[in-house]
Amino acid sequence: MKKMVGIAVGVIVIGIAGVVCLNHYMQKDIIYSNVFINEVPVENMTKQEALNTVSQKERFQSVVFQFQDREFRYPVEELGFSFNYEDAVEQAYSIGKEGTFFDRIKSIFSLKVLQQKQNIILQYREDSSKLEEKASEINGKIYQQAQDATISVESNFEITPEVVGRKVELDKIEGLVKQNLKSNEDIVISLPVKEVIPKVKKEDLEHINGKLGQFSTRFNSSLTGRTENIRMATSTINSTILMPGEEFSFNKKTGNRGLSDGYREASIILNGKYEKGVAGGVCQVSTTLYNAALYSGLEITHRQNHSIPASYVDIGRDAAVVSGDFDLKFKNPYDYPVLLKGFVSGNYVTFQVYGDVSQAPKVVLSSKVVSSIPKKVIYRNDPTLPMGQEVVEEPGRPDIRSVTYMNVNGESKIINRDRYPGKTEVIRRGTKPVDSTDNPDATPGMLPSPTNEGNGQSSIVG
Repeated sequence: MKKMVGIAVGVIVIGIAGVVCLNHYMQKDIIYSNVFINEVPVENMTKQEALNTVSQKERFQSVVFQFQDREFRYPVEELGFSFNYEDAVEQAYSIGKEGTFFDRIKSIFSLKVLQQKQNIILQYREDSSKLEEKASEINGKIYQQAQDATISVESNFEITPEVVGRKVELDKIEGLVKQNLKSNEDIVISLPVKEVIPKVKKEDLEHINGKLGQFSTRFNSSLTGRTENIRMATSTINSTILMPGEEFSFNKKTGNRGLSDGYREASIILNGKYEKGVAGGVCQVSTTLYNAALYSGLEITHRQNHSIPASYVDIGRDAAVVSGDFDLKFKNPYDYPVLLKGFVSGNYVTFQVYGDVSQAPKVVLSSKVVSSIPKKVIYRNDPTLPMGQEVVEEPGRPDIRSVTYMNVNGESKIINRDRYPGKTEVIRRGTKPVDSTDNPDATPGMLPSPTNEGNGQSSIVG
């Protein structure tokens, strides 16, 4: 009996001693046994000791981007990636120090007695802006702009071959770096470089062998602002190549046409009136190009006539353009490219369309006025003018409707039915009495009879 009591007491003493020792161990400001960070042992270390140890043994090296015989080497940190040592150490330190007392005992027992290993995986932080910056820097050294093939038609048909471009696929860089991130080794990555194929190739332009059609219009070269606008718009369009099925947009090609873009003020048509505005004369360019396109058999997809017949082209064959509103558009219907050439010579602007002359259409254009309603006239009494005197305040014009025909290889069709709205003419008529001493033949109190103009109607507004 005494022996059993002694054993029990011994067990209790040993247990108490174990609890005291365990409690003492639990109070230590260290990382417990069998704890690792990226397989680096950090047991029995303070947080600072563990931080120093891991940061020395687990480090990123460099990323080497390769392209052909060129290399671009950057320390990983310069690409915005770095190990999060602090969080890993905090995780290691917290093992056995969280939860209830019994939870902690259980965790420590597992580590120290059962020798169950705990390994914390070292995570990384990233700053994507740094990688984007370096990737753009590399692209600047690799990038090569694609260049379309060009053709000269001034003398012989001379073709300059295309140049294949290349660029780094920037959207793939980040994924490749992340996939290959590892410590203590250089990371070698083949740069994802994409070829940029030019739109126009030498073989395409070999089909161009002659002129499909052309058209010219005359302008007043003494109007310097208008002349410069015509030159600018024509120059912008010159040497444009349209691939098969491709659509041309005048507004898209010429872009913004403001003062800051180099265009000048000149006469424009606004709300049926000639007024001062920016880029006046550009509509003559679009009109000239429109007619060249018609003669060349190009497919017109959008065209708008002016509100006033143009003086430089037959009625029904003008093409108005207004940024953000009216546009001139046409497609290349052929299975080969066509070239748009535009130039100004003297007081003429000309557009030519080149292509495969074996498929060139024979085009005849004609237009006629189908109705013309005379202008209306309104008279307004003006007491400041002598009686019988008339002054045109606002010129009027008739309401005109026209039809334009296009004959292609002997087949005729109507392509345009246009209306040019009329405008009422306003005339101020004098009502100021005339002194009889100045005009002895005048009869006092008599007004001249109203005159009828246009459609036989007149109106007197007081």
